[in-house]
Amino acid sequence: MRQENLWPLTKRPLSEKINHITVITSLRSEVIHDFKQTYEKEGGTATYDRENVAFYGEQAPHRLAEVIRRINQQRKADVIAIIRGGGSDEDLSIFDDYLVAEAICRSKIPVVTGIRHARNQTLADEVADISEITPTALANFLAQHSKKALQPEIQPSIPTTANRTSNLLLIVLIIIAVLGLLFIIIIASNP
Repeated sequence: MRQENLWPLTKRPLSEKINHITVITSLRSEVIHDFKQTYEKEGGTATYDRENVAFYGEQAPHRLAEVIRRINQQRKADVIAIIRGGGSDEDLSIFDDYLVAEAICRSKIPVVTGIRHARNQTLADEVADISEITPTALANFLAQHSKKALQPEIQPSIPTTANRTSNLLLIVLIIIAVLGLLFIIIIASNP
């Protein structure tokens, strides 16, 4: 991967406003329920859809890499989330495959992962833009990120007409006071 300038890579930042998340998980995965429940409970605002990929078998890395490429071609997602609960090293071997890591690195859309439990670490986690320790932690992170985008920005104070009028009046009064003071000084110096 180093020869192809894929590693080390620059992490893609998540956009300020995430409108749509594509979640990649296994068809039979129960972890999607935890992800959805946490995301909604934490007030996530983006819509999301699910792409099912079999995370096992000889063709699994090819299928997962192809789904990542297809999502990039469709350009409907602001972020790609790959989730799977923990498992044995064999169960998680798809996430250590070169084809999967390459697809993540070449993605134009930020890729985030929650594909393990705390004791597992995969190559996909290493090359992802953001990696959380569990799918639930990833759902929480994405919900918090989407809520930040909704917080109103503090706008600089724009003077109202009343403020401008009182400021102008204050300036006029200062000018009159300075002129009056000058007049008094000139009269006092010329007896």
